[in-house]
Order: sequence, then structure tokens, then C-alpha cells
Amino acid sequence: MSLRHDRLELLDRYLRIATISRQVTAEMVDAVRAFWRDLGLELVTLAPADGRGTPALYGELGGPPDAPTLLLYGHYDVQPTGDVARWQWQGVKCEPFVPAYFLDGTPVRPRSVDDKALDGVVLVARSGADNKGQHLANVLGAMEGNYGNIVPNPVLPLARLIADIEERVGAYAADHDAFRREATEVFAKWEEKAVWTPFLRPTVNINHFMTDGASPTLRRTIIPRTAHARLDVRLTPDTPPAAIRELIDRTVAEHRGRVAGITFAVETSGQPASYTSPSRPEFGWLLRLLEQQGDAEPVALPILGGTLPLHVFTDVLGMPCLWIPAANSNNQQHDINEHYVLRHFYQQTALYRLIVSSRPM
Repeated sequence: MSLRHDRLELLDRYLRIATISRQVTAEMVDAVRAFWRDLGLELVTLAPADGRGTPALYGELGGPPDAPTLLLYGHYDVQPTGDVARWQWQGVKCEPFVPAYFLDGTPVRPRSVDDKALDGVVLVARSGADNKGQHLANVLGAMEGNYGNIVPNPVLPLARLIADIEERVGAYAADHDAFRREATEVFAKWEEKAVWTPFLRPTVNINHFMTDGASPTLRRTIIPRTAHARLDVRLTPDTPPAAIRELIDRTVAEHRGRVAGITFAVETSGQPASYTSPSRPEFGWLLRLLEQQGDAEPVALPILGGTLPLHVFTDVLGMPCLWIPAANSNNQQHDINEHYVLRHFYQQTALYRLIVSSRPM
């Protein structure tokens, strides 16, 4: 179907919000704001100081910096319906807030009408002419993406912001490497037996990216109003949360003014990485117990990628904290078909019996 049909569907939706003057509720105002928000226009309420009356709604569409300002006015409150029994067209009963369509006096469905023939269709509904139809047409003429895509798309600016965050986190890590140098030296003997060197640097992972109207099956030729992303930044002892949080906030602030009409909001939370140095006597003690328990040489890694509150033990309580993964390595945790080979269950029981019956040297 055509752009003209799409615009008519917008008008149809708008007319169904029964904003009768002096009877407009907060829910109706929310519905009107949601309608315009879906078109990329965020409206703020300008309510009378005494709280009485229907609030005006105001919004702005950005343009080139040197462009003149055009002010468009329309009203979304409508006249009462009058005698509903008298609402009819060509003998067909109509409802004021359920748009009805007629072509040559015959009821029609707009989508069944040829694009050019839409000019001859009569729409019967309250406020179709006064004033929702008129001011919707005015604003569509100034903001539709088909008129040059002047409404900015938030997806690429957000993607560029994420890429910049990743680059800056990497640069910060390159300048702070005390933990990385120690781990590289002390754990070198296990480097060929386990993959751990990638964990020595922070990683920026995108685990969620969503835009308005996104669907894996439906195609919508729209400019999304918003884009959302969720990142996880896996930290190391060289990259403390406060420094990375400040880095992210600063990067977001710098990107806010780069594209007219695009702004960013960010929320952060997290916890520090935890690390127990091999110089602690408990480290060697545990390795010896593992050698006694298992049938292969134990492998030690300086840090892993999971999220557990281990910093509470190491940083707050000042205790050594040594993490002993015990499940089969291909267990698919966090995924479908998570599974646990019971040999590891029984081995872990025996190991902890040995741990509690021994004492660190």
C-alpha cells in the first residue's frame, strides 16, 4: 500500500481518541502524547497553574542551525458529539469516534481503495475536519521521513557512542597494567593449558540492542524514535568501576551534542573485579590439595569472566578468595540444555571434605 494509505491510518488512530473538550482525562492526554511520540515528536504538557482545564501540548522538531522557526498550532480537544442517533451518512449509522469511510456514497475500507481514488473518499468522524485532521496533516508535512529524512535516526549515533566507549575503555586499560603485568609473569606456566590471557583486559559486550518497531519478521520503513542498548563491561583489577563509570559518563556527555535532535541517557551499576595474589599462602596450599584429589595437574587462572560478589571477601573483608569451578566445562550454563556430569558432583564433595579437614601452611 501507499504512503497515502499509511497517513490515513495515522489519522484514523488519532480520531479514535475521544478527547471531548472539558472532558479530557489524564489518560487521554497520555494517549495523545503516545500517538505523537510514535511519530518522533515528544510533547510536554503546559498545564494551567490552577490545574484546571485541558493542558496544551508542546514539542519541537530540530532543523538546520540557520533555519527559520515555524510555529504550527492545532487543537486536540474536540466538540461534543451531539445527538449520537443522528450520526449517519448516506443512511448508514456512524459512531463519532469510530471513523467511517464512503466512496460515491458507499461504505468502503480505505485499504481496498486505489491510491488515487482516496481523494474522493469521505471520512465521517468527530474532529476529522476540526481539528485533528488538519493539524496532523500540517505536522506530517514538516516531519515525515519521506521529505528528506530530516528527523534524525538514533541508531547510528548510539552505535557510534558504543564504539567510542569500547575504544576508550581499551585505551584506559592500556595505560593501567599493574595487575596484567603480574598475572602475565606469575601464571605463565599455565598459559599453554588454559585460555586466560583475554581476561586480563576489560571487554565491552553488547547484550541488548533494540529500536522502536523492531521485529525479526516484519519490515517497517520507519525512522525509529528511540534506540536502547545494554552493555556489560567486564572489569579487571586494573579498571576499577569508578574510573570506568566516569569514562562512560564523559563519553555520553560528549556525544549528546553531536547530532541535532539526538540525546542520550545512561544508567550504570556494577562491582569491582576480585583478585587474590598467588603470593598468599592459601594459593599454594589449595593447589597441593587439588593435586592430591585429582588425576591431572590443576590449572590456575588469574581471573575469570563470571559475575559473583567476590570483591566483598577480598576488598571489604580482606580475605583471600579462590574460585574453584567444578562442573564439566561444556555444561552450557545460562543456555538451553544446561547439564552437569555427576562425576564432578561427587569429586567436589570429596574435595571440600579435604579442604575443611586441612589447614593452610
